[in-house]
Amino acid sequence: MELILAALTAGAAAGSTETVATAIKDAYGALKNKVGSYFTPTSPAAEALDLLEKEPERAGEIVRGALLGTTAASDGELVASARRLLDLTEGESVVGKYDVRIRGSQGIQVGDRNTQHNTF
Repeated sequence: MELILAALTAGAAAGSTETVATAIKDAYGALKNKVGSYFTPTSPAAEALDLLEKEPERAGEIVRGALLGTTAASDGELVASARRLLDLTEGESVVGKYDVRIRGSQGIQVGDRNTQHNTF
């Protein structure tokens, strides 16, 4: 779910500049349409999706909350679209730099230049 929202946010931010590549615009439009298919056209989430470029934080939270009640996170096509957009906007943003899936572990830290001390 976070990947999808991160991609939408990155695409919205990149879409607000005039020098954005056509590929990013197309990928963002495709992702936005796919996410929008999970909402009814008059729902608050659909309206928030349209406001994402202007109010990314507020609108993003509404979209995120609405997506949590759907099967969007398990939609392979939607996740692939989100990854594609993040790949295209990688130079614009560091969102999506790490794709980590860890289960049943302790003391995990993800990031650059971190220090961690664990006592178990």
